[in-house]
Amino acid sequence: MNYKAQMLIALVSLLLLSFMISTQTVKADVYTSNYIAYGSGVCLYSPLNQTYTTGSLLLNLTFGKGIGLDCQLSYSIDGQSYHEIPMTAPTSNEYHTVVQMMVPPVQLPTLNDGSHCLTINVNASAEGYTHSWVHTVYFTVDTGKATSTPTSQAVTSPTPTPTEITAGNPSQTAVSTTPEPPSSAPVVAIIVLVAIAIYVAVIVVLATRKGNP
Repeated sequence: MNYKAQMLIALVSLLLLSFMISTQTVKADVYTSNYIAYGSGVCLYSPLNQTYTTGSLLLNLTFGKGIGLDCQLSYSIDGQSYHEIPMTAPTSNEYHTVVQMMVPPVQLPTLNDGSHCLTINVNASAEGYTHSWVHTVYFTVDTGKATSTPTSQAVTSPTPTPTEITAGNPSQTAVSTTPEPPSSAPVVAIIVLVAIAIYVAVIVVLATRKGNP
């Protein structure tokens, strides 16, 4: 195989790898009241940034990966050890640049009342390229089982009626803060610039060799 053919094969391989990477990184994060769609391909439906009245929750998400990428998903609750999220590829013969994986709901451990943190880790690799995403969601569990302050019973006596004093409990308002979605623009920009630079370099080399047989 001559030098020109080798350079063309290398260029085509690089462009294909750049395309595979771009299918996994160009999407921007989208936050709604029903789901969070991350640029990594994860679309999270539960739990979200809100308060739940039960400590028994399901981790419910979907995942679309770029064709040719080998991906693994895992999760952690409150900074504990990571657990793998099982998923399987669909049994379809159709060709898509993004493959929608089949991810069954995962039962989370029973959570106590209070604030909690879910972390989802996405690892992707292809042809020596590796990249990872970390997504964090904060939520609250409030089952209403917290100990309430006992009320005092008024006692009536024949003495002059004392002044009734009512003690009010200050109300607490939970404020949910949605983290700023991480931007994937720098990653895409670097990939595009590298691909363009290599393409230009190959053209220059080929032109030089053609002019100097």
